[in-house]
Amino acid sequence: ARLSGVPVPIAKWKAYIACGLFAAVAGMCQAAQEQQGDPEAGIGYELTVIAGVVIGGTSLTRGGEGGIFGTVIGILLIGVLSNGLTLLNVSSYFQQVIIGLIIVFTVFFDQVVKASRR
Repeated sequence: ARLSGVPVPIAKWKAYIACGLFAAVAGMCQAAQEQQGDPEAGIGYELTVIAGVVIGGTSLTRGGEGGIFGTVIGILLIGVLSNGLTLLNVSSYFQQVIIGLIIVFTVFFDQVVKASRR
């Protein structure tokens, strides 16, 4: 980024400020919904977020190439899948296994596409 002319320290500060702002808004929304603050409320969402980003088309092997539109679609698909599995009374442990398998399949598919382009 520095070699491209981007002022890296300013860009980093802007990224940290935006991340902090969005985390604060998300925390306030969740606290308002639950009517209490819970410091452990977001534990376990990491796998879901990674799955949504990967399903949305972001390549984990090519430095994170992807777009916001695909990420939003991927997160919506994971949300619908998670909700459907919950309605089918699937255990949360099996839900994580299914989401993990989806990540593995998506990364495998991305590698196959990458190999076919060469």
